Amino acid sequence: MLEKEELERMYWVEQMSLSDIAEEVGKSAPTVHRWMDKLDIPRRSDVEGGKLARRVEYARYRIGPEGYPMTTCWDPVKQDNEFARIHQLLVIAEGADPYDVFDGQGETSIHHINGCKFDNRPSNLKLMQHSKHVSHHHNHGDLDTSGLNNE
Repeated sequence: MLEKEELERMYWVEQMSLSDIAEEVGKSAPTVHRWMDKLDIPRRSDVEGGKLARRVEYARYRIGPEGYPMTTCWDPVKQDNEFARIHQLLVIAEGADPYDVFDGQGETSIHHINGCKFDNRPSNLKLMQHSKHVSHHHNHGDLDTSGLNNE
């Protein structure tokens, strides 16, 4: 049997279900339930348990194919994943109009001033017209056409 503190940590702090705990310790969920009763550990209400059972991981962080940090978010309406690059979210947080950032027409891009795709400090990001962004990279010899749109 687990120690009371360990079982409380798993159940209340890590918010694991009885089944999750049972799987981790190699026992059955009814066994874990008996341990909780014996150790006098209160259980979540049906409402609290139901909320945890329905939780969905809505966002994930990853590095996109062009090398830009991004987040992938579940859209429950579309029943599909949507993504946004971190630098796009940061320029919006700094006051840029989301319609300019996500214009869908390729009219704007976000320029990383020092050229480092991972440097998403607001002072390193500049919203530009896409044509000016392409010209800038062309003039500086670092044009990468594989993923330039909205970078």
